Amino acid sequence: MHPLAIHALLAACVASATASPAEPQFETVAIRHFAAHIVNSGGTSRMGIRFTLHGHYARELECAADDMDIWRFEVYNCGESKYRFAVFTSADVSTFLLRIYHLPSSGVEHWGQDHVQTDRCVVTPNGHILSCSQDGAMTMRIDHDFPASSSAQGRVAQRGPMDGKKRRLFHVC
Repeated sequence: MHPLAIHALLAACVASATASPAEPQFETVAIRHFAAHIVNSGGTSRMGIRFTLHGHYARELECAADDMDIWRFEVYNCGESKYRFAVFTSADVSTFLLRIYHLPSSGVEHWGQDHVQTDRCVVTPNGHILSCSQDGAMTMRIDHDFPASSSAQGRVAQRGPMDGKKRRLFHVC
């Protein structure tokens, strides 16, 4: 190949790379007002979660899910936004690991996770309901990613207050 053609090709590649701005590879979100309510009835436990999320693309976004199976991994929508969440509990159901997903573009879904400090857990007098609330605000860095074709969106149903659809999880990262 002629050296002039190689230089022209390299110049075109550099120009196209600088012409398209890159999306940030991470995002920091704040989680506030996290509350979990676990109801034990008839040998089964169900959970409800509520919190507000503040991120680069969302301000005071409410995220909530009710009637969750505490032993099953599912992903829930935060309203009509591109943010989603999953919650993992410990065996004694007193520790919560919150995973946040964000799909800023059609190519990559970012996610991050952290433990929510819930130092204020109260059991009702009859012992059937455990209510835990967040102890101060927290921030979380969303810096892991999936290609959109293999993202959790393709593997897990969006079960939440907005849509009621439910599917089984096929793979957990």
